[in-house]
Amino acid sequence: VIEIQGFVDAGEVQPTLFEAPYYIGPDGDVAAKTYGLLAETLKQSNKIGVGKVVLRDRETPLLLAPYENGIVMYRLRFPNEVRSIS
Repeated sequence: VIEIQGFVDAGEVQPTLFEAPYYIGPDGDVAAKTYGLLAETLKQSNKIGVGKVVLRDRETPLLLAPYENGIVMYRLRFPNEVRSIS
C-alpha cells in the first residue's frame, strides 16, 4: 500500500535522494481507473507524488512520477544517508 502525502514540482527534489526505480501498476480492474487518472494528472500537471511505503518491514520515502503510459515509484534515501560533497 502506497500512502501519498502530497505533490511537488518535479524540479524540487534533489537527484541525490533517488535510490531505486520500480514500475508500479494497478491491482485489478477496480484500481485501474484510479491508476490511470493519477498517471494522467501527474503528467499534465508536471507534478510528482511524495509519500511512503513499507518495503521489507521498513517504512521508505518515495516519489511517484509519470513515465510513458504508467507510473514509476522511486525509492528515496533519507537526507541523512547522503554524504556531503565536501
